[in-house]
Formats: sequence, C-alpha cells, structure tokens
Amino acid sequence: NVAAGVAAALETAGRASEPLLMREEFDTRCQGRGFVYAMSHANGIVSKAIAIVSATGADPGPGIVTAVNFGRDADCPAAVTRGIAGAVSGDSGLAQARVGELDEATAANPHTCLELSIRGMAGMVLDGLRNEMARARRRTDLLG
Repeated sequence: NVAAGVAAALETAGRASEPLLMREEFDTRCQGRGFVYAMSHANGIVSKAIAIVSATGADPGPGIVTAVNFGRDADCPAAVTRGIAGAVSGDSGLAQARVGELDEATAANPHTCLELSIRGMAGMVLDGLRNEMARARRRTDLLG
C-alpha cells in the first residue's frame, strides 16, 4: 500500500534527528522480495524520497547527498528526492555546477530508464502536481 508506505516514511522522518539516521530503518523496511531487482521498487524509492525531502526541509543539496548516502540503488532515490525538492523549493538550493554533474552522470548511465535533466524531472513532478490540483478543483466544483 503506497499511502501506508508514505505515512510510515513521514513518521520515520519526524523521528530522525539526522536524515542519515533513517537509513537503517529504510534498509529493513525496503527489503523487497519475490521480484526482479527487489531492492529498487517504486514504493521504496518514493517513500525514501518523501522522507528525505521532509527531513532536509526540501533543500535540494542536502537531500541529494542524503539520498546518495543511503546506498544501494542510490541514483533513483536521489533523482526523485531532487525532483520533489526542486518542485517544492526551486533550483536556488543547489549549485549549478552540481546540477551539471548530475545531468552528465544521468546521461552517461546506460541503465537509466528516464533520461531527463534535473530541471526536466522537477518540471515533470511540478506538472503532475498541478494536474492533480486541477483535477481536485474540478471534482470540488462538481460538488457545488
């Protein structure tokens, strides 16, 4: 259940005095089994990213560093963390040199499935949030 995973992740973030202290709990929680590449399932990646964004105050720089230092499949949680943090906080919290490094690494990785720049990923997340807000407004309008 995705909603339960996100709620548990936010609870973990709320208890952590330091973002990296969440790592051990996520290591035990995100032990996917029974499918290919079980250590990197979407529910685990998204819940980690949301917890990291919460624990780092949506600051993209510390968010990426925390996600990368979680280990394992670090590129996906780091990319999702940056996308969410960028959508919430904008680009000002991350040095442009670091943005270039990450974009180059993403482009060079033969195993990546989504070859978007950081700005592209943040834009996609923001567009998705805007679409969901518009849908919610339309449903609210139908209620009168």
